[in-house]
Amino acid sequence: ALVISFVPDPAKAVAEMVRVARPGGTVASYMWDLSMAGSPLEPIYRAISKVGSAAPRPRSQAVSTRPAQQELWTKAGLQAVETRHMRTEAIFSSVEDYWEATAVPVGPQGMVINRLSPEARERLRDALRHELTPGPDGRIAVPCVASAVKGRVPQ
Repeated sequence: ALVISFVPDPAKAVAEMVRVARPGGTVASYMWDLSMAGSPLEPIYRAISKVGSAAPRPRSQAVSTRPAQQELWTKAGLQAVETRHMRTEAIFSSVEDYWEATAVPVGPQGMVINRLSPEARERLRDALRHELTPGPDGRIAVPCVASAVKGRVPQ
């Protein structure tokens, strides 16, 4: 889940999943569909761009789409391959909650934020406030779209 776009060789990763799955087993994955701005990180990516930094993107972001996943699973020899979009919202209690969740130096965006000067980090927080629209209760709902794929290992 949420990793196929980050691995250096997605086809090799799928082949390895197929190798370790039992015959007749299911190999499945999902990834935020980056072609549809489907990641809950889109607001921070836009804010990072607005302050003049390069928004971090997974190295293999093209495989986040349904057609690319269909092709990967089919080329790996899986049968009965199915794909679909899953729509949801990532809910945060406030703009500050969103900031705290995305600014930790864990993911690619967190590493970019961690390298910013304190002044640049504050400009980024201001830009982020313009990207997020709190509801009446102060909560933030970020629309998300994931592409999901599954296929059956041949018997």
